[in-house]
Amino acid sequence: MADEKRQRGLFDDGADTPAPAPARPAPEPPPPPEPAPALTVSAFNERVGSFLKGLFPGRFRIQGFVSGFDRSWARGSHVYFDLLEKDPADESSVLSQASMVLWRGARGRLTRALAELGQSLDDQQVFFEVSLNYYVPRGRLSLVVEDLDLEASLGAQRLDRERLLRLLAAEG
Repeated sequence: MADEKRQRGLFDDGADTPAPAPARPAPEPPPPPEPAPALTVSAFNERVGSFLKGLFPGRFRIQGFVSGFDRSWARGSHVYFDLLEKDPADESSVLSQASMVLWRGARGRLTRALAELGQSLDDQQVFFEVSLNYYVPRGRLSLVVEDLDLEASLGAQRLDRERLLRLLAAEG
């Protein structure tokens, strides 16, 4: 019976239990990490620009409604304007916009194509071929107009006109 383990009662003082091992001192916490060096604004903007140019390395097509073009065109140099994405359910509501630039050199090349779209480019849906421009000193993102897809833009213009005519006919 000596080999049998003795069961302790609920209120036993635990005299048969060995004493707990002495507590070891807790290890010292590691020193806090050194803070990362702060970026300069230029370094930050250079990283952002490199990242964006990696996402959009060449030309790509974009479509939207032109805003502020005619006013800038009248100045006779570079043309700065916005390209808007309108809510299809409510065309007075803008979902998103992008800053656009048409450099003076490309302006002459596109003058004839722009004339095909009509007297005013504002509020017209167009399709541009663009490249990304990120101006590091100001942290400004813009899309540079490289070309105008005249055929697609004229098609969109016709569809807009037909939609307007249907709306007017429905209103009587």
